[in-house]
Parts: sequence; structure tokens; C-alpha cells
Amino acid sequence: MRIQTLFLHAKQENRFFRVSNRANKAAGVKKVRFHDLRNTHATLLLEVGADLKKCTCLHQNNW
Repeated sequence: MRIQTLFLHAKQENRFFRVSNRANKAAGVKKVRFHDLRNTHATLLLEVGADLKKCTCLHQNNW
């Protein structure tokens, strides 16, 4: 399984959150924190059989 990471430029990141917050509000969904998305992503990777070490490396706080 090949896993790629996506790093967003600060402008792109701000736009992502503006758009997602607007979509959440329109859908009646509570605000989602970035940390929640990271946890969900890690859980889903492990559920489909990703290697724990690779998953850990992807989710380090290295920025």
C-alpha cells in the first residue's frame, strides 16, 4: 500500500478551513478540528491494514 502525504501552503490551508467550515455549517455539522481529522485518518489507515509504523510516521508533529 502506497501512502502519500499532503502538505498545504498556509494560504491553501486557510482556504481549506474556510470552505470546510462553510460546508459544515450548511450541512448542520458541528465544527471539526484538524486534530479530529488526523485521528480519524489514522484510525481508517489502521482499519484497512496499514502498517502501524508507517501510520505513526505520517502523523508525527514535525512541522
